[in-house]
This record gives sequence, structure tokens and C-alpha cells, in this order.
Amino acid sequence: MKIINCFYNNKEFKDLIHDANYSDKEAQYELSRRYRLGWKNTERDEKKGFEWLEKSTEQAHVETQYYLGKIYLEGTYEIYDIKKAIELFKKVAIH
Repeated sequence: MKIINCFYNNKEFKDLIHDANYSDKEAQYELSRRYRLGWKNTERDEKKGFEWLEKSTEQAHVETQYYLGKIYLEGTYEIYDIKKAIELFKKVAIH
């Protein structure tokens, strides 16, 4: 736990959260990955990771649109929605 607590006090992490809260889609995507994967000493929290993934998708971040579509298609996190998956994959295809 000490590593995680130190990381949350890290300026880089605080800046990332700040940027994500101000609609920076890259920062939102990065937070999503860190929370979902427990990456870079971030405590794994799939719910927070999914929330940041949705926010980044709303900002038209292509990678998150694809990944969220995959989540909906495969039923990851007990979420299955084929219509949302198709809608997101169409957006990715346009890019």
C-alpha cells in the first residue's frame, strides 16, 4: 500500500487527473488504462477505469471507442450491448 499511496501524491498522477477532469481525452484514456490494469502502481479499480474509458470515448478518442465497443461486444464487466458495440465500431471505421 505504501507504493500506491506514494503514487497518488505523485505530481504526474495529480496532473493526469487534473487534465482528465478538464476533458483531455488522452489523460482520460491513460487513467482508464491505469485503473483497469493496475498499471504504474495505480490501485486496480475496474469501475473507475470503465468510467474514464467512457469519458474518453465521449471525447471521440478512437482507441477507447474501439476498446469500449469490444467490451460491449464481449460482455466484459458483465456489460453486453451489441447495438452500442456496432455504433462504436462504425465510429472507429470512419477514422
